[in-house]
Amino acid sequence: MNNVILLASDNKANVWDEIWGISGELSIQTILIRMAVALLVAVFIYFIYKFTFNGVTFNRNFGGTIFITTLVTAVIMMIIGSNLALSLGMVGALSIIRFRNAVKDSRDITFVFWSVAAGLAAGTGLYPVALLGTLFIGICVVVFGLTGFSDTGYLLVIRADSSLEHDRLSKTLNHYTKKFRMRMKNTAEDSVEIIYELQFRKGADNAFVEKVSQIQGVLSVNLVAKNEEI
Repeated sequence: MNNVILLASDNKANVWDEIWGISGELSIQTILIRMAVALLVAVFIYFIYKFTFNGVTFNRNFGGTIFITTLVTAVIMMIIGSNLALSLGMVGALSIIRFRNAVKDSRDITFVFWSVAAGLAAGTGLYPVALLGTLFIGICVVVFGLTGFSDTGYLLVIRADSSLEHDRLSKTLNHYTKKFRMRMKNTAEDSVEIIYELQFRKGADNAFVEKVSQIQGVLSVNLVAKNEEI
């Protein structure tokens, strides 16, 4: 009777070990550590994306996609490991997935690749690469995002008659903008339409339209935010 009980206990232990993979290459502790690292870098990437976002409306769904992609990639790498058959099967499974949402901003694609790379590093146990690499990329994104890429461009559309004061218009543009350039000019017999691409100095956009409207000859002024999402 005791032998039967011991045999049943051993069988349960073997089943338990088989389910949880304790007898395999990955232990529960290893899995939890890798997922914790993946979670940490995913949160960091998400907040970097949110902090440096300069679009019109923040897309929470895409932010969540970045977050989940890191975790899923880590799980996939733990499943594949060094098993060639599993890796080929995973490639075949992923090849049938079709993504119908077009990514409008090339910056978003960069964040997707970043989350995948971080998930790969965390899922394979390369913790220094996952943590230090993510930190380094995050610093670069913040620095370049705050110094260059965060400036919003505008299109200025001016309709005027033949009495337009071009010199005064140029002085106004130089005063209120960091830089500007003419993109298009249409001239008719008694009217002219000019389109400028420009970037404002800090806080200068509030009074700019009013100042341009006061220039002699200006009939209408339209200011349009130039954004890759549009």
